[in-house]
Amino acid sequence: SIVKTHNACGTVNGIEFPNQKNTAAVIYLIRDPRDVLISWAAHMDKTLEDTERLMFDVNFCIAKEGRPLHREFVSTWEKHVLGWQNFSVRPLVLRYEDMVSQPKVSMTKIFNYLQLDVSSNVDNILAKTSFKALRDQEVEAGFAEQSGREMFFRSGKVGSWKNYDYDFSKITRKFETTMRKFQYF
Repeated sequence: SIVKTHNACGTVNGIEFPNQKNTAAVIYLIRDPRDVLISWAAHMDKTLEDTERLMFDVNFCIAKEGRPLHREFVSTWEKHVLGWQNFSVRPLVLRYEDMVSQPKVSMTKIFNYLQLDVSSNVDNILAKTSFKALRDQEVEAGFAEQSGREMFFRSGKVGSWKNYDYDFSKITRKFETTMRKFQYF
């Protein structure tokens, strides 16, 4: 089975996540933290300042409304990234930006990593999972992870942070090493 999670990779209160014995593969999607800030603030219906504080909080958890015991431990953007990089099951790391600019190359990397031969269906899969197709599905049927006033599939743009009058220097200073490693400078 496939599990999608926002959880950080590591051990919390003696509980290891994910469990190496039950993990065959990991695909890790990384996104420029400045764009994460913009997207996440809209998703949570919070200010950029409040969202930035959460991105710096090593103890940050996402709690589901009405389900206080259902939490996803996220930690900081950088600890999240590094935790998954250090997991014993070597992850396939895909930058969101590359998935947007080169979707076919990215999809092919996923299938190769999973050792699946679906090369004849890649174009069809890309059409069904494009941002526009997913947004249309959300308009028609809703989306379980939508929260706040904005649609979940709101923008999807790369570099949207550049259009905001906000001081991103705290993010770039705090996460500089990891941002450089993934070519966000």
